[in-house]
Amino acid sequence: MSRSGVPSVAVAVCGFGFVVVIGVHMAGLISQALMFALAGQNFLLIYGLCAIAYIWQSVERWRKVVGFAVA
Repeated sequence: MSRSGVPSVAVAVCGFGFVVVIGVHMAGLISQALMFALAGQNFLLIYGLCAIAYIWQSVERWRKVVGFAVA
């Protein structure tokens, strides 16, 4: 992390990932529809993992109930 608080390595890795995905799409290896489908699946997977982590880390029972309701 830089002095200004910007996580420069994370920003660079994300930028590189975007460039790779755009390059693969421009090369015709994957379609735009497939990219959107994969992005949606990744969102749901990460959302579910975050809900599981919240439930796991919660101490109070009501927080666990909220976690299950959100999941």
